[in-house]
Amino acid sequence: ATTLGGLIIGKPSSADGITDRNVSIAANVGIQGPITVYGGDISFTSDGRLSTTSTSTLNPAPILLKASNNISTPNITSVSGVPVITTAGGNVTLWSDSDGVGGGVISVNARGILNSAGGRLTLAGGTSVDSDGLPAGFASSTWHGVELSDYSQLTSGAGRLVIKGTSATVGRAGVYLKGEIYTTTGAIEINGGSSGITNAYVILGSSSPTVTNTGPITLTGDYLGNTLSSGAYINSSTLNVKTLGLVTIQPYSDSFVGTTASTTNTIGFTSNLVVSRYASGLTLGKPGNLSSMRFSGPLTLDTGTLTAYSSN
Repeated sequence: ATTLGGLIIGKPSSADGITDRNVSIAANVGIQGPITVYGGDISFTSDGRLSTTSTSTLNPAPILLKASNNISTPNITSVSGVPVITTAGGNVTLWSDSDGVGGGVISVNARGILNSAGGRLTLAGGTSVDSDGLPAGFASSTWHGVELSDYSQLTSGAGRLVIKGTSATVGRAGVYLKGEIYTTTGAIEINGGSSGITNAYVILGSSSPTVTNTGPITLTGDYLGNTLSSGAYINSSTLNVKTLGLVTIQPYSDSFVGTTASTTNTIGFTSNLVVSRYASGLTLGKPGNLSSMRFSGPLTLDTGTLTAYSSN
């Protein structure tokens, strides 16, 4: 890494949806200061990498990718995976659909690793911002809103990890998960909105067989399942949640919903929902939920409280 104090590619108007140019990261760019990239589509070639090394406790160097359209990382062929975007405690933010017209998917492709090492890690989009100036809306497209492909990995250490995605197409997921999401003490928040969360196989929390994650984990979506036609089921897929903190699985609206007669307004949990028995609590649904709830596999907590909101 060089001692360069910062790098900006484009400018805010380069991601406003008006004749925005696409940007491709085609080299390994490692500097001391912050990196900001603005564009229409932002993508990486197989050699593209971004990293910052400043560990200043007052201002660890962040990385921001802001696109009016899509953001995608490269497909990695290495079996072990490759860090594509890394900081030494600075925030990592992937911000798509910055013009708010619903044309921006975030794709973390196969074996790509994003690591903020204690900084906040955010995959979101839209035009609204939170108190920190980070995206408060959803990455949105006619495909999935956010897609984590096979063996991809997001890790933020003690930093908060936020994923928000939605889709304008029936049958697509707000957040499509096939990767691994780790923190140590940082809270994990995954919000698929009314489009929901689809998972083929995902681990949330700690990568270690011994549970070390202590932060809360919250999954929000009107649909949760292997396919969106299965309503709020977590069935042939496996959702493995490892934490000592509170686990919350709740709808985005008032109630979970389904799309077939057998699953409409029903949430089903099978043995493929694996929640650490050491979690401090497990909450399913939320007050006012009109969905019925059905369990076809055991859920065991050693010390925590299990709370389920159901219509019956």
